[in-house]
Amino acid sequence: MAIVIDNAKMQAAIDQAFTITSRTPELSNTGGFSFANARSIVVVTINPVQLEDYDLSANLAQRLAAIADADTESETYTISQRKSFAQKLETVDKIDQLAVTVGRILEVQMKQEVVPAIDKYRIAAICAVATANSQTVVIKPADGYDNLLDMTNYLTNANAIDVDKLYFVDTKAYKSLRQSGMLVPYTETERRNMVKGTIGMLEDMTVRQLPDSYFPTGFHACAVAVDAGLGPIKHQSTQVIDKIPGSFASVVQGLLVHDYFARKARKLAFAAVKA
Repeated sequence: MAIVIDNAKMQAAIDQAFTITSRTPELSNTGGFSFANARSIVVVTINPVQLEDYDLSANLAQRLAAIADADTESETYTISQRKSFAQKLETVDKIDQLAVTVGRILEVQMKQEVVPAIDKYRIAAICAVATANSQTVVIKPADGYDNLLDMTNYLTNANAIDVDKLYFVDTKAYKSLRQSGMLVPYTETERRNMVKGTIGMLEDMTVRQLPDSYFPTGFHACAVAVDAGLGPIKHQSTQVIDKIPGSFASVVQGLLVHDYFARKARKLAFAAVKA
């Protein structure tokens, strides 16, 4: 017999757990688009037209700009990452005991498997987009501040000015940045209320240290404007298969889907530091 867990409550619990433990919670934004009941969405963008001079000396009919057809582009975002787990638990007799046991299993799964996997996927995506658009620089072990300035320049030229910007660093890039003497770290009191790994702010970018294992091979740091991508996370289902055949145990199964997309109009708001 399968006991299905309330999906709405589970989604709320996952959202809360992810916000608390993730190193990239700001990238979970969906840009106001809803992925709630769909694997794919289509976004239509209307491109602006070029401004032209309004010539007062010309005839009235010639003063206004030529009428241009609407220039639209459509982008399809399809969630591709589908992750599941199944874990056996000893039989429990009471529903309240079952809920506690399942809750503990999901808590461990979130902290040790789900959150790190999603964070790593997002970092890899940022590095891939930066590479595809030639927005990378080589690490300078003796001048981490210069690398950060390169990232700032890339994002500024992408018009990422009035938005939050994140600079993720591994241990080598962090050491280089600290040795530059430019990074002013937050105090322990300040850091308690911040996302884990946040070490300071410099040049309008929040600097966050990640384990080396979070970065793809050959990369040491990356930067992104928070509004440049879409990062949906959807809890599909969690259920308990009670007393599986041939055993007195039960099994907790969960299915989660997620992805991270670079918005075409914001593809230059990604940058990375390579080896």
